Amino acid sequence: MRENKNMKILHFNSNISKNSGVLSVIMNYYKTINKDAIQFDFLYFRDSDISYKDEIKKLGGRVYAICDPKNVVLFRKQLKNFLKLHQNEYDIVHIHDSIFARFMYNVLKKNGVKCVIIHSHATNYSDRKISTIRNSLLCHNIYKYADALFACSQAAGKFMFCGKKFYVMNNAIITTNFRFSEEKRAEIRKKMNIKDKFVVGHVGAFVNQKNHTFLLEIFKEILKKNKNSVLLLIGDGPLFQDIVEKVKLLKIEDKVVFLGKRSDVNDLYQAMDIFILPSLFEGLPMVGVEAQCSSLPIIMSTEITEEAGIRQFKFLKLTDDANIWAEKTIKMYKNNQRNKEKALEAITSHGFNIEVESEKLESKYFELILR
Repeated sequence: MRENKNMKILHFNSNISKNSGVLSVIMNYYKTINKDAIQFDFLYFRDSDISYKDEIKKLGGRVYAICDPKNVVLFRKQLKNFLKLHQNEYDIVHIHDSIFARFMYNVLKKNGVKCVIIHSHATNYSDRKISTIRNSLLCHNIYKYADALFACSQAAGKFMFCGKKFYVMNNAIITTNFRFSEEKRAEIRKKMNIKDKFVVGHVGAFVNQKNHTFLLEIFKEILKKNKNSVLLLIGDGPLFQDIVEKVKLLKIEDKVVFLGKRSDVNDLYQAMDIFILPSLFEGLPMVGVEAQCSSLPIIMSTEITEEAGIRQFKFLKLTDDANIWAEKTIKMYKNNQRNKEKALEAITSHGFNIEVESEKLESKYFELILR
C-alpha cells in the first residue's frame, strides 16, 4: 500500500545496467525530476555487473527483480503477485521493453494501475534476423496494450506505433556533465599522450548495430590523409574480438585505442576532435547528443533520426564510400569552433536539456492520470 501521496511510477526494463542507454535516459530524468511530486521504482529481469541499484536507492526509489518474460505463464503470475503486494501503489507503469507489453497490460489494469505507457526506443526490432521476426510479431498492434504511447524520437514513434499519436520524451542529458573545457581537454590529452594528435572518437557497444567494421574502413582512409590521427573506441560487447582482429588485418594497431567500458566518457569527449557514428539504426543515440553538448562536430549515418542533428553535424549515407566519409570528417574538423555557450543553447532549444525536459515529463505524467 502507498505510504505517501506523491505519484508513483514503476519503470519496467530488462535491466538496470549502467551500460544501458535506456537506463541512462531514465536516470537523467530521475535525478532531475521533482521527487516531492513524483517517485520512480524499477522492475527488471536481467542482472548486470554494474547497475544503478545503489543510486536508485539513494534517490528514494526501490528496485525489484522478476523472472524473464520468456516464461510467459510464470512471468504473468509473478507480476500479479507483485502487484498484490503493492496494491494501488503505482499510478503509472512505464514499459521500456515494448515487446512484453501484450503480456502485461491486462494484469496491470486488473490490479489497480491507472495508466500503462509503452515507450519506443529504437527504429528497428533487432540487428539479428530471428529476433527481428520474433519482435515484429510481438509488437504487432502493440498500441492496443497501452493507455499512452511514448517515443525517444519521431522516427522511433512512427516505426513502432503505426500512425497512432505518441508523445516524444527526448533523450535529455545533464548538460553540466558535458560542457566543453579547454583545461580538461589539455589534461586528458596529455594524460593519454595524444596532445598533438587528430583524435577521432566513437562510443558504443561492439554489436552489429554500431557498424564498427565500416568505422575502421573510414578511419583507414583518414590515416591516408592525416598520418597523425588516432581512433578512440569506447565500449565493449560480443563483437569486440572481431573488431580487434579487423584492426590487425588493416595494420593500424598503433593508431586505434580500445578503452573498454568507461565511467568518464564525459571527460573523453573533451579529448576528441570529432565524433563518428555510422550506425545501421538508432532510435535517438544519447552519445550523439552528449558529443554535441561537448561542442564536438559529428558525422552520422542517414539511418539515424534527423533529430539527432543539433549543432555542427553532417549526415552521410552508408552507401557512400569510406573515402567520402573521411574527406567530410577532416573538412568538418577544420571548420569546427568549440563553443560551450552555443552548444548549450543548441542542446536546450532542441529539447535535450534535462532541466527543462524533466518539468515537461512531470506535467505529462500528471496529465495522463488526471484525464
